[in-house]
Amino acid sequence: MKNHAIDYLVELADESPIWFKYLVQETILSNGNISVEELDHIYQLLKSSTASDSFISKVQSTAEDTCKITLEKVTHKQGVNALKENESIIFSNHVTILFGLNGSGKSGYFKILNEIAGGNEIKQILPNIYKDTALVPHNIDVDIHYLEDTQQTKCINWKNEARAIKPLNVIKVFDSSYLNGLLIKRELDSTIVQPFGLHLFAYIIEKIEWLKNTLKNEANYIVSKKPLINIDKLSINIKSLINGDQFSTPEVKSYIELRYEFPEDQNLNLRQIEESINNIQKFNYQDKISIEKNKKVALTNLLNEIRKCDNLNSSIENTKKLILDYKAYENKSAQFRQQIASLELLPKTDSDDWKAFIKSGETYSKTVESSSKRCIYCNQILNEDAINLIKAYTAYLNNDSEIKLNEIRQYIEKIKIDITNLNMNIAISIETETLLGNVGTQKIRDIEQQFQKVKTELINNANLKETPECAPIITKEIIELVNNITYKIDFEIGELNKSDSDKAEEIKELLSKREPLNEHKAISEQKGNFIEWLKLDDNKNSLLLASDSLNTRIVSNLAKKAANELLTENLKNKFQEELSRFGFSNLEVELFDGGVTKGKATTKLSIKNRDDIRLILSEGEQKAIGLSLFIAEMRMHSYNNPMVFDDPVNSLDHKLAAKFAERLLELDSQIIVFTHHKLFLDNFGISKNGHVCKNLNGGCNNTKGKHIFLYQIQDEGKHLKGVLRTKQEDRAITYFNEAQNYLDEVPFAKSGEVAYKIRKTVECAIDEKVFNNMIPTKYSSKNSRIPWESLKKMNKNEELINTLKSIHDRVSGGDIHNGTESGENPITKDEYKTMISQLNAIIYSDQQENEEI
Repeated sequence: MKNHAIDYLVELADESPIWFKYLVQETILSNGNISVEELDHIYQLLKSSTASDSFISKVQSTAEDTCKITLEKVTHKQGVNALKENESIIFSNHVTILFGLNGSGKSGYFKILNEIAGGNEIKQILPNIYKDTALVPHNIDVDIHYLEDTQQTKCINWKNEARAIKPLNVIKVFDSSYLNGLLIKRELDSTIVQPFGLHLFAYIIEKIEWLKNTLKNEANYIVSKKPLINIDKLSINIKSLINGDQFSTPEVKSYIELRYEFPEDQNLNLRQIEESINNIQKFNYQDKISIEKNKKVALTNLLNEIRKCDNLNSSIENTKKLILDYKAYENKSAQFRQQIASLELLPKTDSDDWKAFIKSGETYSKTVESSSKRCIYCNQILNEDAINLIKAYTAYLNNDSEIKLNEIRQYIEKIKIDITNLNMNIAISIETETLLGNVGTQKIRDIEQQFQKVKTELINNANLKETPECAPIITKEIIELVNNITYKIDFEIGELNKSDSDKAEEIKELLSKREPLNEHKAISEQKGNFIEWLKLDDNKNSLLLASDSLNTRIVSNLAKKAANELLTENLKNKFQEELSRFGFSNLEVELFDGGVTKGKATTKLSIKNRDDIRLILSEGEQKAIGLSLFIAEMRMHSYNNPMVFDDPVNSLDHKLAAKFAERLLELDSQIIVFTHHKLFLDNFGISKNGHVCKNLNGGCNNTKGKHIFLYQIQDEGKHLKGVLRTKQEDRAITYFNEAQNYLDEVPFAKSGEVAYKIRKTVECAIDEKVFNNMIPTKYSSKNSRIPWESLKKMNKNEELINTLKSIHDRVSGGDIHNGTESGENPITKDEYKTMISQLNAIIYSDQQENEEI
């Protein structure tokens, strides 16, 4: 069962490319804060497309606890920073506190535990940079003793070759890096919280997007650095490549590379082809074709005008027929009229005006209702003669010959209009006149005159209703002449077109031979640019392909799955309980569905302010929320395995620090705390739930609450940090005995160590002999100065004060007597022995007094 985002990410990375493995690894090791250098390393791996079959060994899954682990002892043999060699920390089953000032070496021990457990982020462990590494080995060597469920002690020798060592990876670590990405969003009255490392998903997606954009930006930069290539004489395929329309394929690259050199024989061939093209292009057939076509157009226009004679000839026949028909029907009309006696009494009945008058009367009578006995004009009663006359009108108007006569008269008017509109406009240019010759030109002039003459006669014949006597215009001969000339022109145009086509084909063939030679020459002349261009193009294409291959969907989906499985009602309740223990009763924990976008999971955990005011978390409040969530997470596990805290209260006020100390003493887990916070430390000493053990080797009989092992970590010079002291060992007698032991060594080679031990002896002696252990000056920094004159006012033994001052000043020269003074005025072994003798008298004075009594 998975219990942390790391478990999901490790599983995903195991089957992924090497760059993604490293991205996951560094995200986990840095807890979502990868360095610029590591990001660049991942970017280079992505660009190189290196493959790998196995996941990086530095990252291990945080799989569900399978056993109960208890740390017994950690022994630093060598190699970690400047920590003292062969120092051991014996851990209480309950609480172990390691107290030390900054720079004392405390972080060295924390880094060991952090790397063994696989803490939130990797901690770089350095060797002792002050040692001569050529003479002194500095390989890391640490022994870790622990108990499993069987209560059988086991030991792991650790050399910093891996982290999150199983089964010790069930140990959980809290340090400042735990807060990275924990509180990701602030709203009006709520803050989104991401426990179990869920923020790592969004961080990875953000970095994938960064990688994607970086690849594209570098590709664009490469494009901007490509050399300029003249493409005028290149083929379409190569132009498309240069213009970016297609990727460069191996075939195209090979094609270009084969043309880097342009032999002289091909250069000569190119010059010959150019000369042939120039010679052929001197003959311009198109101009000649255009001239011939213009001649043909002129002749065609001339024929169109001549053919108007056909229309006029047709008009002669039509006019003649109409006039003959008109005269025939006119005679029939006159004969019928003579047959009607009544009409003979009227004047001019054969005139057109009379006929029109009668026709109008007939039309009107059809629209008026009146008796046939009355006149339609005067409405008077008609006599017998008038009635007979009307009957004669009707008979006359209904006569067929008169109807036909009227129709023919209309046709004559129409044909007269057609003849009037028929015009001949002949314009003969000098060029056309040359083509026709004098005879042909004269014939056209004669036809033009005859056309006008016939046209005039036909119009007169129509007006007078006389039969035309003019002869048709003969055009056959001139039309044949023009057609013959046109035929010759068509033949000439055909020949010219053929010659022009042959010329085009010849030029086309020459151009087809010239183009590859021109391209070859152009490539050879730009060889350097092409080499650089293709190299950059390959780089650009590989970057774009790598960018296109990146997809964040799988990480987003995994984030959704992890959130749904890890964020439970049980976690919410435990988190709420821990917040309440810290005193944040106004904060309410909620689970809600928030969708999934760019690694922000579907199920979300938030804290809301019950007081409905803007939730603004101070640095200390954020630290307290982080500690609450960390403990809530640990309570979700099957076993109460060890918890390691590094400076957990450095941002908390004294009240919150006190509550946290009490909460740690309530937990069933083994607790290890690194701190430099004196008030926080004091809370453990005065708590009713625990006691500071005087004997760390299993001999403590105190039954007051939890057993608390307290170590003070000291800095005994740049060569020796992380020196461990229990509370009982931090006494003048301890440092006195150690100084004495160093002096007994033969040969004597530890002057600096002796100086430090004597100085610490003096400082502890002041606390013990002068202040009677009432004022803890031994916790002051080494740069502080002892107020000797004030001490004399507090203790009347002025000789004692002066002796301590003299010894302290002598051994404090330089850096624990390793500075200029130690070189110019070194302390001899005899002088050390004198100091030891004086201190012996002071330290054991109480014992001597007691013996005398």
